[in-house]
Amino acid sequence: MLAGWSFETTATPRAASAQLHQLLASMNSYSAQFMQHTRDAEGQTLQRASGVFEFAKPQSMRWITLQPMTQHIITDGRSLWVYDADLEQVIVDDFNRQMSATPAMIFSESVASIDATYRVERREPDEAVVAFILTPRDGTGLLSSIELTFIDSALSGVSITSAEEINQFDFLRVQLNPVISSAAFSFEVPTDVEVIDNRQ
Repeated sequence: MLAGWSFETTATPRAASAQLHQLLASMNSYSAQFMQHTRDAEGQTLQRASGVFEFAKPQSMRWITLQPMTQHIITDGRSLWVYDADLEQVIVDDFNRQMSATPAMIFSESVASIDATYRVERREPDEAVVAFILTPRDGTGLLSSIELTFIDSALSGVSITSAEEINQFDFLRVQLNPVISSAAFSFEVPTDVEVIDNRQ
């Protein structure tokens, strides 16, 4: 997202994680359209996608991919639904087992939790933009880093880098702290769709 830009780190890791938490703490809910660009380690495009992302604290999320194919990922903090329209299939899992440790849930983390899980650097490419680079303290997983970019204190982009690929998400038509019905974070299974329920 910010590759090739030259700028200085402006905060110690502890101060940076506190500053990141301050921005995230003010974000009780969030709604935006997203554009996703997935590249391999050599920078070649693997996929482009677009859709809608909504989040509400403490742990509700709605990630709807509309292009190139329809997929719904929805959680109310208790159950997780993954619906693939092309497969006519819904997989239901317990939220805690599947989602609580994923990058998507960083929006609800505490300073202590962020500090325990990631090393955090803050960078400022210009006056209105601030970026936070999160590097996992446990280097054994596939995740290499997460970069969160804020413009005028609003989340505008997320870049997730793993050993094999980079996923860049740019957010458009951002709404901070909108009122989102709790019904948005529950999934009504369409008729004639296979349901695989893995909940314990």
